[in-house]
Amino acid sequence: MEEKETGLNERELEEILEMARDAAEKARSMCEVITENSKKWRERAKQSPQVRSGG
Repeated sequence: MEEKETGLNERELEEILEMARDAAEKARSMCEVITENSKKWRERAKQSPQVRSGG
């Protein structure tokens, strides 16, 4: 479907929508990384003795 650009406001909204989509994709990617790191840290904690410093 073809649409003609009708003005600055429409273009700005399209840019905002694109930025929002990019931000959502980055957030999803960051969540995946955090989840994977959490799994790794959990596994490492299970494999090594816990060391806690008291104060």
